[in-house]
Amino acid sequence: MCGLSVVKGVCAFVPAVVLLTVSFFVLVVARKTEGETLKGFGYVVAVFLWIAAAFTLSAGLFIAVSGQKFFNPASFYMMGPSGMSDMRRNRSDCSLMEKINKERQERQTAERMMSK
Repeated sequence: MCGLSVVKGVCAFVPAVVLLTVSFFVLVVARKTEGETLKGFGYVVAVFLWIAAAFTLSAGLFIAVSGQKFFNPASFYMMGPSGMSDMRRNRSDCSLMEKINKERQERQTAERMMSK
């Protein structure tokens, strides 16, 4: 489970590199443009591409380091308050996350057996 998160985090570098490459060409075209309005627009687009690349890199690093998804709304209400507090203390501990998931599955199985 942790290995896959690291791979997903490292794969975030690909879109970041693509965004930076596109911003390079936007800057080249903006510098060669004669109109001041279009030149300014090119610089603004390049800055937005840099911000998007920075966000992509930071999200990828977060996923690679913590082993968690960047945003998973299901984890906020499915695990309950005690599971989330344990995850906040030990974000890099994959065995703890696996243990919490296993306990949740066992609890759900027991609830299904009781309802039958």
